[in-house]
Amino acid sequence: MVKIISIFKNMSSLIIKQSNNNHLKSSTGGLKKAVYSNLINSINHERYSSQTISELAMISESAKIAEDATICDGVYVGENVVIGSKTRLYPGAIILNDCIIQNNVNIGSGTVIGGEGFGYYYHKPTGTIRHNPHIGRVIIKDNVDINSNVSIHRASIGDTIIGKNTKINSNTHIAHNVIIGENCLIMAGVSISGSAIIGDNVVINPKAGIAKHLKIGDNSIIGMNSTVLDNVPPNVRVLGTPAIEK
Repeated sequence: MVKIISIFKNMSSLIIKQSNNNHLKSSTGGLKKAVYSNLINSINHERYSSQTISELAMISESAKIAEDATICDGVYVGENVVIGSKTRLYPGAIILNDCIIQNNVNIGSGTVIGGEGFGYYYHKPTGTIRHNPHIGRVIIKDNVDINSNVSIHRASIGDTIIGKNTKINSNTHIAHNVIIGENCLIMAGVSISGSAIIGDNVVINPKAGIAKHLKIGDNSIIGMNSTVLDNVPPNVRVLGTPAIEK
């Protein structure tokens, strides 16, 4: 608490420093947001600056975890998992076998990485429902933030991939073999079906759904509650059910 108070006392110098930034002079809103971001990040650093591995975490002997990673209470880390430098797994996160979590990644409580994909299908000769096992992995690249209660399924064969600097909000589902590019913003409650490919710098707003095997182009925006049933070209905004360009 003393350190947090000290940070607030230095707020004035922070404002002066930011106001001298030419990039922000034309935008009061930009200045306020930048100052707020720096301040809160400073406080957050004080809260979470220590790196520890909880005795209440369940970690496979074959897992490889960086010395400066943080593993909180109730986390499960499966066989042959790799956890990179400065990565933090919050209480109750689950990382299943063979997944790779790179550096400076945050994974929220209740999130499951590497779960079995929904590989069920109707077998017509017998009239039964059968299941194809999933033997692939999930790879989470550097600087990805994943909030609570997100599910990311392992690939059937190969890898499900989340690109660098992408941010994923709570209650999102990402199916097997999905590839998400860099610098994407994926809002709460999004559902991305199997083998979809999401480009770089894509924004997917809350509750949007993307059908399987589609390609979403770089710099595109998917509107809230949209149902995407066709490929989306780069640099466009789509909205609605079915989603069309607006």
